[in-house]
Amino acid sequence: FFYQQKNIKYLYFLVAVVYVIGLFIPLMANDSAQHATMAMRMYLSDNFFELLKGPNPYLDKPHMHFWLSAISFKIFGLYEWAYRIPSLLFTVLGAYSVYQLTKKLYSESVAHFSSLIFLTSQSIILANHDVRTDAVLTGTTIFAIWQLFEYVSTRKLISIILGAIGMGLSFSTKGFSGVGIICFSIFSHIIYTRN
Repeated sequence: FFYQQKNIKYLYFLVAVVYVIGLFIPLMANDSAQHATMAMRMYLSDNFFELLKGPNPYLDKPHMHFWLSAISFKIFGLYEWAYRIPSLLFTVLGAYSVYQLTKKLYSESVAHFSSLIFLTSQSIILANHDVRTDAVLTGTTIFAIWQLFEYVSTRKLISIILGAIGMGLSFSTKGFSGVGIICFSIFSHIIYTRN
């Protein structure tokens, strides 16, 4: 039934239902609630330069996740679902990037299944329910890999610019780990294809 192209949209719909329901569950204790509180403090104080945990500077993670959450609070208000919106948007970007990259490498049907496998993996669902930096990091990393793959294949300037932006966002979310994954993926592809 689901192997038919026209029925794939029903699977995407069911996945979307899971993510929309997840927007409204209570924040989980520990990191997710702590990060939401820090983003709320950033929003309420209108201070996007200092990231504080209590009275002390927070130096464990780059600011991107907190900036995105604080901006979401500014747009939508102080709600748990507003805290989760940036992660959801970057997960959609990640799923679209998986789809586009896989379509270039294989076929459209494989691309749909790859995107659905990405969206239904437990770690990605958890990254949207127990929000930390993971969904933003994953979305930006996959986006950068897709765009840099496009650049290697087509030499289009826009692809390397978008890839660099994706890599910069990945770095701003978690540090060098995202950049390392992107570089390893692209260099492996270049070596494999001898391009």
